[in-house]
Amino acid sequence: MACLKSQKLEIELLQQIFPKDHNRFQLLNCNPDDLRCRFIDGNGKHYDIQASITVTYPMTPPIWYSECDDAKLSEIMQELGNSQGEDNHLVLQVASLVRKLCDTHNVPLPDNMEKLTVPMKPQNDNDGDERAMELEIIRNAYKILILMLTQENDVHGKSDDDSMDSEKTSSKDEEEGKLRQTLQKLNNQQDRQDQPQGLAAGSPNAVNRLMKELRLIYHSDTFKQNVFSLDLDDDSIYNWNVSLHSVDKDSRLYADMLKLKEIDGEGAIKLQFRFNDNYPSSPPFVRVVYPAIMGSFVLFGGAICMQLLTNSGWTSAYTIESLIIQISVALSQNDGRIFFGISSRLLEKAYNLEYAQRNFQLVQKMHNERGWSQLDRPES
Repeated sequence: MACLKSQKLEIELLQQIFPKDHNRFQLLNCNPDDLRCRFIDGNGKHYDIQASITVTYPMTPPIWYSECDDAKLSEIMQELGNSQGEDNHLVLQVASLVRKLCDTHNVPLPDNMEKLTVPMKPQNDNDGDERAMELEIIRNAYKILILMLTQENDVHGKSDDDSMDSEKTSSKDEEEGKLRQTLQKLNNQQDRQDQPQGLAAGSPNAVNRLMKELRLIYHSDTFKQNVFSLDLDDDSIYNWNVSLHSVDKDSRLYADMLKLKEIDGEGAIKLQFRFNDNYPSSPPFVRVVYPAIMGSFVLFGGAICMQLLTNSGWTSAYTIESLIIQISVALSQNDGRIFFGISSRLLEKAYNLEYAQRNFQLVQKMHNERGWSQLDRPES
């Protein structure tokens, strides 16, 4: 929530300094999801540039791209993508872009460049009290889930006598214990307030809903039957690693997973779920991390492009368990196949978050313009 307010202030500042009729740099359109701008060089040539503001902003910078065939512009955009910390903020990214372009084309800087700083949102005592209350809500949510998982583990330990059931339960107990340790670590960090990019910037609504989703999953039959497993990535409630262990046994993807198991000993399809402060009002960003999947809604870079995962198809009524199952069904029933011919080095280079988010934004834009009825199919 705080991130959105800060981003809104940055957008308002940029619109004031770079109106659509500016003689050097024009902000054509800007919203919380993307930005379109135009640079005009000394000869009047136009350079149209776009940026996708990802779900991980401002922990990661916007993704810049342009249809202009200009090597120097490509180099500048790549440099912007390598920024860190406060330099990820949109207003500082635009300031850097303008300075580099003006320097490249040997034209003077526009006026008011010194005003391009991250705006400070004024706070009063009420703001502080409200934020303290939000943090307490988040802490309590963690403590409740930790207690719930502990009690759940005790019940399992007392009720399983069969050796096969005991082995399965032991595996699940190990995962639950790992998650409890992670949640306890997050709770301790929250108490110390030493997690600058984690829960301290979180939304109570998002955190509470994600806690509820975890609880539902750990009580679900699909999880207990090892249809899928999950853990938290980078000890963050907003980043989940999900492993699909089972798909439709009549699908070719299932046969591919059996072959994959012979190679890596696991045979699982690994997904990454990334949530933001707007969840559950907005969907998570989901991508395939491993192995390389061809077809069935999987884009280059691993992004999964389904209308369900966009604001136009998402509803807050969806549970994460049902989402995981729907993705599993979509992968297996729409001729998804594992591409065994790709090397691990190439997979690491091609299947990364930046490429996934960029391609998802571009394909989503195409769907929004042309509609989903014809395009929301794997052959498209």
